[in-house]
This record gives sequence, structure tokens and C-alpha cells, in this order.
Amino acid sequence: MASRIMTINLRKYLSTQPRTKRIKRGMRYLRERIAHYTKTDEANVRISDELNRMMFKHYIKSMTPVKVNVDITDGIAKVGLFKDASKQAVQPAAKPVKGKPATAPAANAEKDAKKPAASPDGKKNGKQPETRKPQAPAQPKK
Repeated sequence: MASRIMTINLRKYLSTQPRTKRIKRGMRYLRERIAHYTKTDEANVRISDELNRMMFKHYIKSMTPVKVNVDITDGIAKVGLFKDASKQAVQPAAKPVKGKPATAPAANAEKDAKKPAASPDGKKNGKQPETRKPQAPAQPKK
């Protein structure tokens, strides 16, 4: 089983297509390019559901290059989104324990110190809200 990573630039082709037909023609172009590079027939190119959903979601307006992972087995090219192994290796942050704050208390104290204090009647720092003085209407020139 051979595996390849390919980047296919769709902008050259899709920028000349009407917006209403970009998805259908973009998928056809993607299938043609992969068939050309893998030297298989277009009928033997299988596009994954994940790649299909991503194309429908993003490629009506955006035409950035698509990075795909192609697995070739028995003349059939299976195409999926490229997933970087180094990004998957990063572990997500641990969830906070119930009843304990998610951040350090010292960090929260610094944030609270920067915020202006509000008085009970809703005015900031006990000051009256600024009001504009009404202006007199302009006098006509004589």
C-alpha cells in the first residue's frame, strides 16, 4: 500500500467558476488531479466523507490549497484530509476539578485589581455619568 501527501491548488481553477457551481466543479477537479498524479482512472478515486464535508463547508468562498493524504491500494486511490502527526501528539489541557478554580487565584486577583470598581447604584468609581449640555439652536445670519 503506497501513501502520498499531496497539496492541490484549487484557486487557479475555481476562480473562473461561478459561485453556485464551485463545489461540484471543485470536487471534479480534485478527482481529476489525484487520478493524474496517481496514474489511476477517475472512477477509482474515492473521496472520504470528512474531505467532502470540509469542501462543502469552506470552499464556496475560500479557495485555499487542499492538503490531502492519498492511499493507493490495488489501483484504487482513497483520499482523505491530511492530519499532521505532530499536532495530534499535543495533549489537551486537563479539565479543572469540580469545586476548584480553573486558574491560579493570584492571576484572578491581578485581573480583578485592573477592573474599575462599581458602586451599588451602578456608577463607576462613584462618579456621576457624563451628560452633554443641550446646545442652543443656531441663530440665522442677518
